[in-house]
Amino acid sequence: MGLYYRRSVILLFVLVLECVDIGSSVWGASLRGTIRISSPYPTPETIPIKKEFHHCGASQVSQKLIIGPDGEVQNVVVSLIGEFKTEENRGLTPILAQRGCQFLPHVLLVPQNHPFLITNEDPMAHDVRAFSGSKMLIRFEMDAGDAPVEKKFAETGPIVIRCGLHKWMHAFIISAEHPYYTVTDERGEFQLTDLPVGQFQVKIWHEVLGETVHSVTLQEESFSRLDFTYTTVDQGKS
Repeated sequence: MGLYYRRSVILLFVLVLECVDIGSSVWGASLRGTIRISSPYPTPETIPIKKEFHHCGASQVSQKLIIGPDGEVQNVVVSLIGEFKTEENRGLTPILAQRGCQFLPHVLLVPQNHPFLITNEDPMAHDVRAFSGSKMLIRFEMDAGDAPVEKKFAETGPIVIRCGLHKWMHAFIISAEHPYYTVTDERGEFQLTDLPVGQFQVKIWHEVLGETVHSVTLQEESFSRLDFTYTTVDQGKS
């Protein structure tokens, strides 16, 4: 009995070691903050619509740079830099909608190689195209009433989505290689939770305002804060 007991204890100890990744990082940190732009705040660009596209209205407001009343910047992507072990994503399927002659949301996070849906809620056709740099990844037409189309991207980083018929329509799929990505809301705020503990770099990216990298210290079971204010603007053209 004594030998059997000792063997059982050893076996149980080995099983426990197999269930615990001794070399893994400590987790449980959080990061929050607000992204702003310095005054004077830029006004949204109004895009006149040609008569042949009257179904989209007389004009559209560009989604490239959305600024709140106190300089809060919406649609800024905030991500942790590094290589992290990730589990298979079993969450809901992200949806990119074509509604009111715009892609909504303007910035959509999608895990790398994870399926997402493109829908057409408009009473007219759209010509959907996706680009990684200058490389066209997909192109297809969607008529009014068509069923949602499922796609996924092996590429990472910002992938621009455009409509070949309505030139002002564009959005970004952020194909994320790990879970530690988020997008600022209408208040310019973001929050990342369940992060590893330690010293890390954080990337802040906006399609117009550009990219910047910051160092942060993440501590277990506590919130760290990262606020940033853009000081230059290059609005470009839609």
